[in-house]
Amino acid sequence: MAHHFRGVLLAILVQLALAWPAAAQTGASCPLGPGGSPISFSLPDNDGVMRSPAQFKGRVLIVNHADPDHRDTNEAVSEAVKQAVESGKLAKDLVVGLGIADCQASWLPNTLIRAIGKFKARKYGSAVLYDTTGEVRRCWGLPPRNSTIVVLDKNGVCRFIASGKMDQAKIPEFIGLVASLEREPLAGQTSGPGDAAQSRPIEPTQY
Repeated sequence: MAHHFRGVLLAILVQLALAWPAAAQTGASCPLGPGGSPISFSLPDNDGVMRSPAQFKGRVLIVNHADPDHRDTNEAVSEAVKQAVESGKLAKDLVVGLGIADCQASWLPNTLIRAIGKFKARKYGSAVLYDTTGEVRRCWGLPPRNSTIVVLDKNGVCRFIASGKMDQAKIPEFIGLVASLEREPLAGQTSGPGDAAQSRPIEPTQY
């Protein structure tokens, strides 16, 4: 009886040991949440240039990760950010928009997805990256067949995440959040004397 139990236990341990590398290779992780530092990635843009969130450190990064079939779900958010930059509510040199097309989740051909992405990039002055393997969705634990807005602060920490269509009434609050993150100093830096009140930390947000 004891010998049989030890044999079963050994078999389970061997299976776990074999499964661990496979899990690591798929990039599986806990879902991304406010206050967390997302797993980095590198994906191509329309010109084939590889980009990653780390390249935008020092700026507030607004990520729209979307199944191309849901590409217009948060169009109102993109429009609001664009208008806020044009009106000076948000600083163009401190805020970056990044679209991530989850190509694996869509039935659309990649050529069409890239054409749509190129149009969006021109319209909003942002970069669009193409994920053909679903890497970001798995690594960040995002829901499939959806649109998810993620905001990373200047230090690359998640300060906001919301899936699905953002309520129109919440968009001004969202713009205010991004503006507040603009004023927060980069880790290791100190804000100027007049910025002390403006750069106070704000609570991470999740809807």
